[in-house]
Formats: sequence, structure tokens, C-alpha cells
Amino acid sequence: MTPIRAFALAASLIPGGALGVAVATALAVAVAAPAQADTFRATADPTDSDRTPLGPGFGRSDGRDLLGFGEGELKLPPVGLGMGGAFVDPEGDGQEGYATLRMGAEFKVWRLAVGLNFYLRVDDDFALREEDWDETSDIPRFIEYVEFGSKRDILHARVGRLHNAYLRHGTLLGRFESDIDYDSPKVGAVLDLNLGWFGVETLTDNIFGFDVSGVAAYVKPLHWTEWPFVKDMAVGATAVADRDAPRMLDFREDGTVEVDRDGNLEYEGEPVYAVGLDVEVPLLENWLFRLTPYADFNYIVDYGTGEHLGAEFVFNLDIIIPVEISARAEYRFLQAQYLPVYFDTFYEIDRYRYPDLDSPTTKLQALEDADENHGVFGEARVRIPKWAAAYVAYEVYEDEELSQFAAGVEVTGFDFIKARVRYVKRAISQGDDLLDFDDHTFLKAELLLRIYDFIYLSFDYTRTWRVDRDTGEYEPVDSYEPGVVFVVSF
Repeated sequence: MTPIRAFALAASLIPGGALGVAVATALAVAVAAPAQADTFRATADPTDSDRTPLGPGFGRSDGRDLLGFGEGELKLPPVGLGMGGAFVDPEGDGQEGYATLRMGAEFKVWRLAVGLNFYLRVDDDFALREEDWDETSDIPRFIEYVEFGSKRDILHARVGRLHNAYLRHGTLLGRFESDIDYDSPKVGAVLDLNLGWFGVETLTDNIFGFDVSGVAAYVKPLHWTEWPFVKDMAVGATAVADRDAPRMLDFREDGTVEVDRDGNLEYEGEPVYAVGLDVEVPLLENWLFRLTPYADFNYIVDYGTGEHLGAEFVFNLDIIIPVEISARAEYRFLQAQYLPVYFDTFYEIDRYRYPDLDSPTTKLQALEDADENHGVFGEARVRIPKWAAAYVAYEVYEDEELSQFAAGVEVTGFDFIKARVRYVKRAISQGDDLLDFDDHTFLKAELLLRIYDFIYLSFDYTRTWRVDRDTGEYEPVDSYEPGVVFVVSF
């Protein structure tokens, strides 16, 4: 059966804090996946013989797999023409509200899936929000995704925004976001080949500029043998580049940073390259549990090196319902001029304005000044396939400004509620509240709540950043988007 989806509006907040309500409805028919698949599509885990090497790299770089535990879009995309509401709250001032005109669709034919989400933000003077359409990279922002296959397939390709992206074990590029800049979200791409004994994964954050690009590969050199331990041993390599990383910002006479007409910071740049080698050997593996030690050796070219030594333990419990519990621990030794997970959640803004320093500093300048450091990383995950998943991760260093905390929850197996939350907090000093929501916090939350047979309430909240064109400083932006979704199948 094919679902018919309609989108109706919720509420929008008008500048100045006044509350306005606009209502509209639309109806259209979409060529989509079978209705029983809905928007959440699960993929069975590979068998042991097909298991890809350890690490979040294969399975989590395209954003459709938030926690690494399955596939699917949380949001039921509007189909046809509709209206919505958006409340953009820079620095908590509550000064910007927009009515949102939306037109979207989702199609799936064979292994090819396409999701579109075209929208226009209009203020109370019926003027378009200028920052949404003032640069080339804004043109494809209506592309939610164009995807062939899935991460578990031999060949997988996807064009869309990168969310929670990883390469290999994530020690060079991990939890990467391509649209953390509210006014300049980027549409990226991934292309993967996975043969079980050999695989390659590539990504770029921007299909127009190729600002940050990476490639990772692994091989199981003795996969054809029956020798314990060594037949699943994998050797991998990773390379990531920022082809024009800001080296020095340009300043005005009054000491503020130069901003171009598109709202981007002016700077002098140079390329940054990072490479890494890794190895992993499953020491214990059976139907109940798996223990896999690994080691990563990374080098930021012309700067410093870092060593990451860790192990992952996975416990599979299948009594009443299947449950997978995993834990990962890692020791990190950071030489001078090396920063762990250099391309992380905040990189798209950190490359211009690295935080927690008194003077405006780029991340490249911070890299030059980085001292030798030690740290540990820990992560725990719980997964109930096709139902729910959760994870928590914490990394702490001698230099407290590098410490980060991350957590995520995904609920997909219930008809009445579907939810997804991803949270990252950085620059954690001793005694800080891990859940203290400050300027060092990233949060993305999505909720679908079924209130009647085919009627859902939806709510999206996102904390991102944007450039203040007067000061050249990045300011946090809180975006709220409530709505109502109708889903009817026939």
C-alpha cells in the first residue's frame, strides 16, 4: 500500500514575542515505500562472516542512522504543499519568528530513495528570510537526501546533510555535523563500498566546495584462513583534509572580524591534512559476546601525532527480546600540536572561532599551541533492534577544555510515539554539570506523537550557531518548529 501524507500547520512565533497562529492544509500522493515500512526502515545485522570491522565508521556517516543502530528518517516529510512555523531565538532574545511555507515529498523506487523538503521562511512583513538564500550552497538545501542502497549493502551512495558522521573508529573524524551553522547549512555526500573483507568509505561536507573531505579503507588480509583471531583481523587507514582551513581571521579597524556580504567570516587560509592507521583483532567472539582491542595512530601533517588504544565489548542477549549491550574504553596519548577527533561536531564553526580563549582564535591556531596531553574515552550503548537505542559517551583530559560529553536516545518501535535526541557538551571543567545547557552545547531533538489514528503532533528543536554580521562573533541559535502531520494509507 502507498501512504498519502498531508501536512498541516501548527503555530509560529512573530517577532517581538507575540504569538500568531496560521493554519493551512495540503494533500498529495507519494510514490513511496510500502506503508508497513513507514519512515523507519530497519536493516538486519550482518552475520559474523559478513561483519564489518569495529567502529562507528561503517553504518553512521549519513545521518539516517543516528545511533548506529538502524536506518530511517524520524520525520514524516510533508507531501504536497503546506505551511509550518519556525521560531528562531538568537541568544535567547526571542526576536525572530517566521511562518514557513513547505513543499516536500519522499519517493522510493527499487534501491533509490529521494527525500525533498523545500521551504520558505517568511516574516510578519511577508519578506523572505534573506540569510536562507544568499549563497550558492543554499540552493540545494531543499534536498533532504538522495540515497542508493544502505550502509549494509555492498554499494551505498547518499547526497544530503551529514549528521553524526564517523570515519573508522572516529579518532580523526567523529560525530561530525555539516549543518551546525544555521545560515550556511551544507549538503554533503558519502560513497561506500563494503565487500566484508575489504571496504572503502568516502565523504565530503559540501558538494559545492568540498571543504572537508575524507576517505577510510580497511582490509582483512587473512580473511581466507580459518585461524582464530587473525582471520577477522582488520587493518585500516584514514585520511581527512580541510582544503582551505582558516589560518588567520581578517579584522576591521574597530577590532571586530570582517564579514562578507553572504555573512561569512573573512580569513586567510591554508590546507590541513590528517592521516591515520589502525588495526583491530577480535580476541573473543561467539554467539554471546565479542571482545575487540584496537589501536589508532594518527598524524596531523606538519603538526603532531596521537595514539589511541582501546577495546570494545559487545554482549548479545536474546531471551525474550534481543538486546545488545556494548561498551568501549580508550586511552588517548596526545603529542604536542595534536587535538583528538580534530573534525568533530563543532568543527564547522571551530575552524573559524575556536572557543575558550580570550582572543579570537582559529582551530588551526589552537592546534599550533596545543601541549602534550593525556585522556580517556568511554562509551556505553544499549540497543533493542527495531525498537529503541541509547548511548552515552564521555571523554576527559588533563586539559579540561578538551573534555566532552555526548548522549543520544532513539525510540522507533511504537506506533504512538517516535523520538530522537542527540546531545553534545564540550569544554567541561571539573565540577561542571554535564547537562548544563550553555553556549558549548549542541542539541537536536525530534518528536512525533500520535494523538489520533492518522494524526501526529510533531516538534523539532535544534541548537546551532550563526555569525553576527556586526561583531563577527558566532552566537547560539535556538530553532523551534512545531507542526501537525496527517498519515493516511490506502
